[in-house]
Amino acid sequence: MQTSERLASERGVDIANLAKINALITQEMPNGVLVVGEAQQLNHYNQQFTALTGLSDADLSDAIAQKKPLSALTPALSILLTEWAAAEQENKGQENKQVDAIKFSLPHRDLGIRFLPTSQSRASGAIIFVEDWSQVQTQAHQVKLAALGRLTANIAHEIRNPLSAISHANQLLQEDNSDPTTLRMLQIISDNVQRLDQIIKDVLELNRRDRTNQESIQLQHFITEFYQQFCAVEKIDPATFTLKLGKDDPAIFFDRRHINQILWNLCKNGWRHCQKNKGSLVLAIKSGRQSQFVNIQIIDDGEGIAPSIQSHLFEPFMTTEKSGTGLGLYIARELAEANGAKLDFTTANTGTVFTLNINKV
Repeated sequence: MQTSERLASERGVDIANLAKINALITQEMPNGVLVVGEAQQLNHYNQQFTALTGLSDADLSDAIAQKKPLSALTPALSILLTEWAAAEQENKGQENKQVDAIKFSLPHRDLGIRFLPTSQSRASGAIIFVEDWSQVQTQAHQVKLAALGRLTANIAHEIRNPLSAISHANQLLQEDNSDPTTLRMLQIISDNVQRLDQIIKDVLELNRRDRTNQESIQLQHFITEFYQQFCAVEKIDPATFTLKLGKDDPAIFFDRRHINQILWNLCKNGWRHCQKNKGSLVLAIKSGRQSQFVNIQIIDDGEGIAPSIQSHLFEPFMTTEKSGTGLGLYIARELAEANGAKLDFTTANTGTVFTLNINKV
């Protein structure tokens, strides 16, 4: 009897500790949790449930103490639970299947509701999980984007082969023709082939945004090399494109290929829209010794960005240029965020400033 009593006491302590652990876990969960028993009697809830539903602690605690049913607090949620319990026979054998959230609308927000049975019978009780519907939508959107990314990458690979064949055939035709009208048509084909090839390169690069190979980069040396290479490749007079380096030489942790593409896209965009006079385009490093961040700025003296375009500026395929792909700024921001940096802009009728904000090493 003493052994049994001691064993029962130990198990009672274990059960009490387990209850405390369960309560602690549910309180730390990002989603709201409400546990109901038979006849929808309220048993337990966490703080996230009150924050999401707007029900007060006092009302819920009082309902649990007086063993009130769920319908006394929120009839609409009670109806959903009743319908879920009544559909038990239809869903028999699917207990382990992932349950999609049901949209549940409140005056101040939309919620996602999921029910899970606490035993074999749904009528015996359930755990109600509550989450912000916007988060549910965001997660679904991310899954769709991931699938779309894989699809576009496969399509891009499939397009590249026939596009190369078209380009090669076009070059042969240009060599064998001397008629000005025919050559003009062949040049149009060549220009559009190059544009399609650039779109494919941009799409493939975007699909590799999460494969970063970050390393420590001494910024002044890297920016100087980039500036010289950009001027040479794009055939830009250095007098019209000014490089401004700060007094100190900060180091950053970044994927070298990514930052090169970000700056190339931004500088090419700035060159396209600037006045092309002396000092029309500026590449500057701004960093204080006491600051945790370093800013790389690309400044042009163009006409600025129209207000109607500003909110859509970083969206894919958003362009005002006939020959543009509309992916340059979108890819620049995506690659910046993949490396923990932030890309933003300010604009006026006297020009635009793009700022890449990066943490120092």
